[in-house]
Amino acid sequence: MRKIFIGFSKPKNKLFPIFSWAIRAFEQTKFSHVYVRHQTKYGIEIVYQASGTQVNFENGDVFLNKAEVVREFEFEISDEAFDRYMFFALKNVGKPYSVLQVFGIALFSLFDLKKNPFSNGSKYYVCSELVSEILYEIGRFRYDRNVFDKLTPKSLFEFCLKHSGEGAK
Repeated sequence: MRKIFIGFSKPKNKLFPIFSWAIRAFEQTKFSHVYVRHQTKYGIEIVYQASGTQVNFENGDVFLNKAEVVREFEFEISDEAFDRYMFFALKNVGKPYSVLQVFGIALFSLFDLKKNPFSNGSKYYVCSELVSEILYEIGRFRYDRNVFDKLTPKSLFEFCLKHSGEGAK
């Protein structure tokens, strides 16, 4: 068995995190970002996320210098599920971040649209969509993949509150 952590954070030590402020104000949350964290066999924490300009891996200590963790949820998964997570992560690392999709999520919510007008499948990612895909790959998220481009950090937080299987850190 392996453990992954689904985390919710906001930037720290950033002069004007306007994008984060907008997301937190829109969603009425204390966080604006969601990521996956796991420990390697070398004892090094790794964060997998869609941030900046692309999907990326980041050393956990480097991540913590830039981000304030608001809350994390622990998921214990089988070795096979961990392999599916890593396969997905390696297959998608380097894909571009989809700023347009973030605006599409806001439009979807504000105007009660049927779909995100800037949906782009799996060509580009935002953090909440990326983590939703991982939860789906490891067998924890049993929803139609067509909703992933509409999910927000807040909706994933609510999912984790219900389905993490353990308390939060």
